[in-house]
Amino acid sequence: WSSDVCSSDLEVLLKAYRARPVEGEQLSAIVKLLAERAGLAHPPALYVIPSMTLNAFATGKPDHAAIAVTEGLVRRLTLREIAGVLAHEISHVTHKHTVNAIRKSKAVQLGANETLSNRAPLLDRLANKAYEIVLENNFNRDDELDADKTAGALTQKAGYAPGALGTFLTRLADRNKDQAEKNGLFA
Repeated sequence: WSSDVCSSDLEVLLKAYRARPVEGEQLSAIVKLLAERAGLAHPPALYVIPSMTLNAFATGKPDHAAIAVTEGLVRRLTLREIAGVLAHEISHVTHKHTVNAIRKSKAVQLGANETLSNRAPLLDRLANKAYEIVLENNFNRDDELDADKTAGALTQKAGYAPGALGTFLTRLADRNKDQAEKNGLFA
């Protein structure tokens, strides 16, 4: 698993979402503190996505990662809630959930290349679906629960309310209970 592959995947994801580096010290300071408490040698780079949906994702490896949050998330959440979301995303980085999802999608693609070499359309659909898992942050439920649990402990270590992420997610679940379709990760 080369760092070049991870770096190029990181760049593709950030470009796909038109993410730009976060300007301002407040959010960067939160990421730096959470990364330090999580034991990361370098804090993930922080980006903002020009969208009013409520979404965030992390990508990369513990030594070279990025977190992207939407403008909507930054504008609508309290700092405590943002700290909880950022801790959740840092947890995905420290536990290598994104790296493992990319690795799994590439393994699916390689396996399909070997067994379905003359079935290009099917191969394309399989590869696209696997990569979509990463783009849409569709980690398996165990990864999400792991990140939630770690985020609570991490926010507490950093001096933030450990229940802020849970409060936010509960509030959103109540708001969205009658929506027919998902609109962003947290929407």
